[in-house]
Amino acid sequence: MDITHPLVQTLQIQRLIVTLHVSHVWSDFLPSLLDTLHEAGLRCLQVPPHGPDALLDRLRRGSAWVWGVGPVTAPEQLESPWVAEAHFVTLAYAHPAWPDWMAQEHPPVVWTGATVSECAEGIRLGAIAVRLFPISGWDAVRWIAQVRKHFPAWSLIPAGGVNFTNARRFLELGVLALEVDDALLEPHLIQERNWSALHHHVREWLRHIQGFQTIA
Repeated sequence: MDITHPLVQTLQIQRLIVTLHVSHVWSDFLPSLLDTLHEAGLRCLQVPPHGPDALLDRLRRGSAWVWGVGPVTAPEQLESPWVAEAHFVTLAYAHPAWPDWMAQEHPPVVWTGATVSECAEGIRLGAIAVRLFPISGWDAVRWIAQVRKHFPAWSLIPAGGVNFTNARRFLELGVLALEVDDALLEPHLIQERNWSALHHHVREWLRHIQGFQTIA
């Protein structure tokens, strides 16, 4: 991990990457959702490879957001103009086209893996971090503890199962950040347009995970 990279430094402080789904970015409530998340203290978003121009215009403004595109699942999605402007790109599971694309000039890459060999391949190709997906349905805490013991320089980002209960434990093991979606973006609160309750929920998450001591 390049601890001097601006993205790494941002994630070490922010700790959360919030994934917006297609249903979020094409909704009429998107401006209210973004305002609520930002006012609550979130600064890092992951958005689909394609979305409304209004969202891209908003992400371009100043330094309000650190944002990435992904997970990218097909090579043609890399042709999106969003990719060229993103602060990072998350590549889904290994694809034959990824190494050639990563050999060219590109935004920082978050690689997706679920095994040691998959993670190692992403690091070898120059990924700035590895998205461990999914972490639900198996003992991901134990796996990360073992990997961190043998590969302490690897930057891991658990995804696909991070919740309020396990989030802090993952961070205590030394992962770089966490990717979250519906566990933080409570669907019923969004459906009800209950922005004050969502703001409170996000603040609780941030208070829960920030300011702890990472295990060396």
